[in-house]
Amino acid sequence: MNVNTLAILIPLTLYSASGISAPGYKQGATLPTTFQNTIYAVDHGVIVDDGIDDSAALQAIIDNEVTASTSKNTVIILPQGTINLSDEIHIDKSGLVIKGAGSDPATGTQIVVKSWSPYGVDASNAPDFDKKYWPGFGVFRVETREKHVKEPAYEGSVNFHWKHSIEFAQPAKMGDNTIVIESGKAGEFSQGDLIYVGAANDKAFLDKGQVPESRRSGSHIKTGHMRTQIFKVTAVNSGNNSVTLDGALEFDIPLNNESGYNSRVMPVSAVENFGLQDFFLTMDTKGSHCEGYNRNQFSASNPNGVLYRYENVCAQDAIHGIILKWAYNGWVDNVRIDMIGSHPIVSEFAKAVTISNSTIDGSWKGGWRKWLCSWL
Repeated sequence: MNVNTLAILIPLTLYSASGISAPGYKQGATLPTTFQNTIYAVDHGVIVDDGIDDSAALQAIIDNEVTASTSKNTVIILPQGTINLSDEIHIDKSGLVIKGAGSDPATGTQIVVKSWSPYGVDASNAPDFDKKYWPGFGVFRVETREKHVKEPAYEGSVNFHWKHSIEFAQPAKMGDNTIVIESGKAGEFSQGDLIYVGAANDKAFLDKGQVPESRRSGSHIKTGHMRTQIFKVTAVNSGNNSVTLDGALEFDIPLNNESGYNSRVMPVSAVENFGLQDFFLTMDTKGSHCEGYNRNQFSASNPNGVLYRYENVCAQDAIHGIILKWAYNGWVDNVRIDMIGSHPIVSEFAKAVTISNSTIDGSWKGGWRKWLCSWL
């Protein structure tokens, strides 16, 4: 089915009436309109309408001028006009807001990304890259750049899988808000910490999902957590190895599955209290592997069209628009993303994020067209 426009509205009264926390930024709170600190990008080398890459200048503002805060916001004001980017911008500090002059490209802030072709191409014509940098590259990446000593080559590796080693001492049930983990590990958490909870893919879960037997032998099924949640820790009891969560589990937690893979928890280092708003974002295909394609519907008479073509057509340039990874309590508001390299907005382990008043119109990877975003 071809869906041109979709509007999703979630009535928050349903949540408050049932006693469940509303979704989105600070449980559905109104997005802030005033900020404690303001930085004007034009004062730090970001020059519009000159056709010159502004990536280094914008990243330098984030790296050198912004102090991280989970309670206060620093806003970087982007000027009206066209800003050129040719590298990934890391929003790796809590309390950082990137705000343009509006999402109309004619009158607001137009951000044009020039692909730096960061990928190879695998046998299936998909982007081929080091999967430790999953889900790939984006124009804006909201994720910590903190490294772990065991993976010093990778920014963000503080949240990598080998840290994911704390197992459950007891199974847990859907609806529980207290979990019991292996002896001595509760002390690794403190009140206010973020905690990842992952349930092993056991037979009961696969049966409920009607997963065919022929599909259950894959390593990603046997050793994966397809059911995950992120919580805030509200209490820790080292005496009985329990951790109390700020919400209820949405699924059962087995100790392990039939392949011996364990359910686990881990501490999370997230970027919090962030925002991206009021700008237009697109990709310039000139000189890229996407240059020979057009945004029209794929058909025998138009073999280079990408509308409703669900495949990678220029994998070397499949750069996402906005990546939210290990991100908590933030928003994307009044952003228009038009024909970006790959997925317009990607969320990987993101919680309490409001996406509102935004329009997504396609990607050069091929796919949908015109989705009006208004959800929490």
